[in-house]
Amino acid sequence: MSMKESVWDWLLKNIVENHRGTITAESQLGHGACFLFTLPAKAIS
Repeated sequence: MSMKESVWDWLLKNIVENHRGTITAESQLGHGACFLFTLPAKAIS
């Protein structure tokens, strides 16, 4: 993994977590990976 990828991973993780969302990953050997994230539809007070 390059430094550029690490920074983007860190940035996305922090944005999603700060908005109380989740990140999941699905992968299949030889077919790559899919990263999914969710964010709440409404602001949490």
